[in-house]
Amino acid sequence: DEVYLSRTLAQNAKGFPSPWPILGGQMNLRPGNQATFTVLVDGPLGRMTVAGRLTFGVAQGRLNIHIAEVKLGAIPVTGLIEFFVPGLETQINAKANQQLQERTAGAGVTLLGVTTDEQFLRLYFTGQ
Repeated sequence: DEVYLSRTLAQNAKGFPSPWPILGGQMNLRPGNQATFTVLVDGPLGRMTVAGRLTFGVAQGRLNIHIAEVKLGAIPVTGLIEFFVPGLETQINAKANQQLQERTAGAGVTLLGVTTDEQFLRLYFTGQ
């Protein structure tokens, strides 16, 4: 649910390399396999809010999180993410899939799909 995802975002964001220290974050799920997020960073001009939108999908049995939009305050910076934090999306996906694998280890399942609504991210699995 949103509470778990927000807590996980805040915990994991602190471990990602960033030019500015990440102080915390929050995620809000939306219908259509989407979520919005806000992250508070300690930037060169003081504390700033980074906000954006993620999309969720599944490819080859793995969760695929895509950074669809990012704004620094009101300024769109989606195209600059790779410059500021190279490989961020790859790192996010690796961490999410590692955590998912740890939670399903030994269950003999494969991720088939994902859906979202206003509160829940639902993952669908098939047995092997």
